[in-house]
Amino acid sequence: ADDSAMVTIKSPTTAATCGTVDNRAWADANNDDPVNDTADVVVQCPDLMIDKEALTDTVSAGDTIKFKINVWNVGPGDADSVMLVDTLPNGGLSWFEVADPGNDCSIASDILTCDFGTLMADDTSMITVGAVTDADDCGTVPNKARASAANDTTVMDSDTLLVQCPDLNIEKIALTDTVMAGDTIRFKINVWNAGPGDADSVMLVDTLPNGGLSWFEVSDPGADCSIASDILTCDFGTLMANDTSMITVGAETDTDDCGVHPNKAWASAANDTTEMASDTALVIACGNASLEPTQTSCEIFLASGGNNPGLDMLFAQKKGNPPIINSVSPGVFFFYVEFTAPAASFDIDVVQSNDDDIPKLGLFQILNMQAFLYDANCSKLGDLDLNAGMTGVDDSVAGLTAGAKYVIGIKYDSQTLKGEDFNDIGTGVVYDFDLLLDGLLDATDALTLKKKNN
Repeated sequence: ADDSAMVTIKSPTTAATCGTVDNRAWADANNDDPVNDTADVVVQCPDLMIDKEALTDTVSAGDTIKFKINVWNVGPGDADSVMLVDTLPNGGLSWFEVADPGNDCSIASDILTCDFGTLMADDTSMITVGAVTDADDCGTVPNKARASAANDTTVMDSDTLLVQCPDLNIEKIALTDTVMAGDTIRFKINVWNAGPGDADSVMLVDTLPNGGLSWFEVSDPGADCSIASDILTCDFGTLMANDTSMITVGAETDTDDCGVHPNKAWASAANDTTEMASDTALVIACGNASLEPTQTSCEIFLASGGNNPGLDMLFAQKKGNPPIINSVSPGVFFFYVEFTAPAASFDIDVVQSNDDDIPKLGLFQILNMQAFLYDANCSKLGDLDLNAGMTGVDDSVAGLTAGAKYVIGIKYDSQTLKGEDFNDIGTGVVYDFDLLLDGLLDATDALTLKKKNN
């Protein structure tokens, strides 16, 4: 009597055990009736959850991408030995922990591992990771993370973000392809971002043609630009998608600037490749031309610098009906041009014309085919071929020195207009004499033919 016996039984539980566990025990004796009793145990399972979120759905190349990962236990049971594993997108990204509130986390070989230990019901652990992007990372960046517990199933969540690259472009335009010596050459430079990402730290560098040109900013819509030692530098900052920055530069020219002026400009961004654009401007009409009176020689022309502004030709009227030109004075005149050879071989044309509204009046003819090419010392190098009407030159030369100075001298016969209709003169007729080198105007001068009694 009053004796007792006790036995304790136990069993480990798993997630499959969760719920109420009923247990009934029986006791029996040879000299007593059987007895039984029941007891139950509630096994509480954890409910592990995970949420992965890209903190910004879309970024521009060069920005930092960030993923935030929350792991929590809804309960009611504790979650044991909770682990987070996240195989981070690689492709050259260098990942780091942005926020880690005391968790045992590490990143190795682009794998994030966190040991959250035991998460009691309603407990949460969180970590944020980030990586700085560049142009090589453009596109969709997907990411999956998995959380596990010793007493629960593994859960997974994922999110994606988009890295957008900029598309930097540059255009350089000579506003006038060909200008006359003394005019201003201008280059306009447009830099724009076709997107879709922002272009960061956009810079423009343009090594401007020098050779004595003094460059200045023609237009600068608020950009941080400067010119130093013939180098244009602009800091355009950030160009958002479809944004454009523009600047125009110019330089006054003179005859020393004749020829082709090539120009290249480069635009760069911290998160895009460098782009280049180029154009050229041609400065022409650099020769020194002058119509000179009778007995002017090559030496006299060079000594005077060719500063004669031109000739006004006077002529007498012959009686008759209709009246015709009887004589023109002076009887002869010269067209001299000093020019720089653009190459060793090139075409030479001397073209004569008069006012378009005087279509009937003739042109002056060259006297006795006297059209000559001289060197810079007025030594005669040879005759020049005339055009079909003998009013100008149509020749091709070879064996000259590119960049050297030469002189053309042509003697015109004023009397070739004798017999022309006097009434066609009106109040005066302007005759233009143009030198073209390879088809491009290099020098020009003009004279006016007037009635003697005007």
